[in-house]
Amino acid sequence: MGLKGIRAFRGNKIQIRWQHEGKQFSKIVDKQPTTTNLKDAARERKRLIEATRLGELECPEQTLLPFEECCNRFLTYKSKTLAPSTMNAYRDKLALYWSELADRPISLITLAHLKQLDGARQWSSMKTRNHALSVLRGVFEHSIDLGLIEDNPAAKLKRGKVQKPEIDPFDKDEKEKVLAHLAEPYRTFYVLAFETGARTGEVLGLEWRDIKKDTLLVQRSLHRGHIGNVKTHQSREVYLTPRAKKTLANFTASKFKGGALFITKDGERYQSAQQFTEAFEKACKEGGVRYRRGYSTRHSYASMALTDGVAPAFIAKQLGDLVSTVLSNYARWIGGDADQIELDKMSLFKEQL
Repeated sequence: MGLKGIRAFRGNKIQIRWQHEGKQFSKIVDKQPTTTNLKDAARERKRLIEATRLGELECPEQTLLPFEECCNRFLTYKSKTLAPSTMNAYRDKLALYWSELADRPISLITLAHLKQLDGARQWSSMKTRNHALSVLRGVFEHSIDLGLIEDNPAAKLKRGKVQKPEIDPFDKDEKEKVLAHLAEPYRTFYVLAFETGARTGEVLGLEWRDIKKDTLLVQRSLHRGHIGNVKTHQSREVYLTPRAKKTLANFTASKFKGGALFITKDGERYQSAQQFTEAFEKACKEGGVRYRRGYSTRHSYASMALTDGVAPAFIAKQLGDLVSTVLSNYARWIGGDADQIELDKMSLFKEQL
């Protein structure tokens, strides 16, 4: 049925579209797109056109909302489910890579516009480009859900192929060399990082009330000076190794003050990991260890545990990851020396006499 300005929307609703003085308007009707309901919508469209002409509509839903406003709506919606660190990354990408679209009505943005911006941008890496495109697609998809536009032009921008970087953990010898060159409170910080696999922000977010006899509760994270939820929005109980328990027992810098584990000389919680990162880099240099960023302590925990034969499901629980993520990221450490034992059983790998 060809009714002007009327169409089925998302399968179970009806969209009414009309124009007035160069502006486009849209209304979503929460009814099934049956023949009867579509005819009713056509009659409603005539009424809306006349009401718009007479100025009787107080707040029609405009599809000429600027891109920036649509970004704000998208971010507000996503803030209910995403960690603060992820939200900040979304904001940064939209501001850094797509700010040229800010004032342009979202309904007037075409694939040609996006291709022009994409082609003119000097992307630092294909991974960065893919992340920026992913956020951009999200804005258009959310605008479709709101009935502001019909199509997502960003969906036709193809993602580039990215080779996943090799995970580069510290081995046991490197770990000990680094820890040996760290003073407090940095040593305790990195003992916890190495011995629990917790993320940097999660360790900085720890408080003494989170520490139990054999476990610690990871339930908050520091990001850009603000305490918020952990990345997965799910707290987790992490079992402590004997070394981690002994280190915490001997760490008295803030123990009797309560509150945050790691505090400055002024008694305040650290607002960033900068000092810890600098101390870690210095310890690597002094210990003759090739520097990797602090996140590699998490990789070290997972890889060492798998090499020792610890079940991937337990490691995933400790890290707050999915089992599939652990298997995908750290598969080559599963088995450890057992791999060579299995290879020795295969005639293909035996020396040919």
